[in-house]
Amino acid sequence: MRAVSLDEYYSKENVSPVSQKIKNIRAHRFRRQRLLFALGIPQIAFKNKDILEVGPGSGFNSIVVYESNPKTYTLIEANLFGLNEARNNLTKFKKRSISTKLKFINRSILKINPVKKYDLVLCEGVLSGIKNLKQFLKKLDGFVKPNGLLILSTVDEISYLADSIRRLLIQTDIKGATCNPYSLAKKYEPVLKRHFRNLKGMSRPVQDWIVDNAVNPASNLPLYNLPEIIHTLNGKYDVLETWPKYIEDWRWYKNLVGQRSNFNAVAKSQYWAKCHNLLSNRHYLAARNAKTNQKLYNECKKFRVCLRNYEKQPSNANLRKISMTLGRVANKMPFLLSDEKKFLVRLKRLLYKPYFDQQMILKNPTLMRWFCRGQQYISFVKI
Repeated sequence: MRAVSLDEYYSKENVSPVSQKIKNIRAHRFRRQRLLFALGIPQIAFKNKDILEVGPGSGFNSIVVYESNPKTYTLIEANLFGLNEARNNLTKFKKRSISTKLKFINRSILKINPVKKYDLVLCEGVLSGIKNLKQFLKKLDGFVKPNGLLILSTVDEISYLADSIRRLLIQTDIKGATCNPYSLAKKYEPVLKRHFRNLKGMSRPVQDWIVDNAVNPASNLPLYNLPEIIHTLNGKYDVLETWPKYIEDWRWYKNLVGQRSNFNAVAKSQYWAKCHNLLSNRHYLAARNAKTNQKLYNECKKFRVCLRNYEKQPSNANLRKISMTLGRVANKMPFLLSDEKKFLVRLKRLLYKPYFDQQMILKNPTLMRWFCRGQQYISFVKI
């Protein structure tokens, strides 16, 4: 199976599996406003500014930015199906008081020269589907004004573990079969609906989640963590805030001069001390040894490499490699996540059998309520 990007997959299948069931637009506005506020960006920061959003998908999250009345708002989306949905959604929710000049561009950001620079650039849910982080972030940087803001979201090898296990079970069932992605999604929707009842606040249709996370080949590309993103930005940006909030900094502000400010080093060290908390959205554990968490991260990364190899060549040999890796992941997990550890050990044994019932495993109570913390959001200031 050739590695493809999100853009390629969405365009090929003519889908945009990132819609949301928004029953209460006021609640949706409030959630998005609070997220941005937590990232150090109140709603007034958008007013009369030049804003660029890369990869808005169907535009549901773009509504809140648009209603903040920026001077200009440019949306770049390579998937024409998604861009048309974004256009329709922004038109639907437009208020008379909004004077924003909208622009929609149906191209890959990588194929656009950054002629204009923006006060704030948003790029949410895109990094997990790109092949070259350095190339992509360099291109984004070209669109950000000096002292401008850059907002990114990412999932990494730890925060995506439970969803990767769901993907594993579906991929071992379909064994490389190709057909309409939504036809496949219908098969697994009944059992996964039971999973997502345990994820309060879930607004995404289950079929969209299955297509995007369990079927989409781009969703098994390498993932990027916060320290990798900071390193790749190469000292051009300082971390402003994150969600979840990793950063605690008790230094005296008068000592934050020049190189001694070192916000990025603080952010990286705090990430490695706390990233085991990404394993579960139901627990918050004390910081632990960074090297222990780095070992955990590496085992989660190896698991996804083994899964990628299995998808390229479904075989019992590749399944056994996955099994051994999951055992090592379980050994590196915090003791307090005992149910999840036991589940992984049991799954490890099942994967050694010639045949196993994926639907039965998907009905396991531990897996049904196990969700990692998924997307992490990071705001940066260009320096």
